[in-house]
Amino acid sequence: MLGDNHIFSSNLINDLRLSYTRGVFSEDFSPEFSIKSGRNLATELGLPSLTTGGLPLFQISGDSAYNAFADVGSSGSTNNYNVEDRMSLNDTVYWTHGNMSWKFGTELGLAHLNVIPFFGASGGRWEFRVLNTSDNRGTNVANGGNNLASMLLACLTQSRFARCY
Repeated sequence: MLGDNHIFSSNLINDLRLSYTRGVFSEDFSPEFSIKSGRNLATELGLPSLTTGGLPLFQISGDSAYNAFADVGSSGSTNNYNVEDRMSLNDTVYWTHGNMSWKFGTELGLAHLNVIPFFGASGGRWEFRVLNTSDNRGTNVANGGNNLASMLLACLTQSRFARCY
């Protein structure tokens, strides 16, 4: 904040205030897998990705509670870059004329929020369902399917997943 009180005469005073604030509220991975400048595990595994760095999320608990909380990787909905800038200008003129006192002023403000959401873009969200390995292509655990086995089956049979480890 910068302020200037200027006295022009005994009955005319100007009060000027300028302020600027900047806040960065970002959620990123560790520096090794930073979304903008780190490694990208998805591209290293041969999977498509929209960002330079990042981690894919392999969801292997989607169809049932059989593999509850067994997801591997990361792709949180809070992955984003938030930068907030605020600028303001306040100017007040005090004028005394006889037995009256006048006050004139203005206030100008500008707020800018720059958000780049990444969510699933930083490596993708990959979900493998039990129906690929179930008895009757059903999605229940009772049908014998397993998410992890379906993922491994996809790695072996699909040419685009040829680099799965």
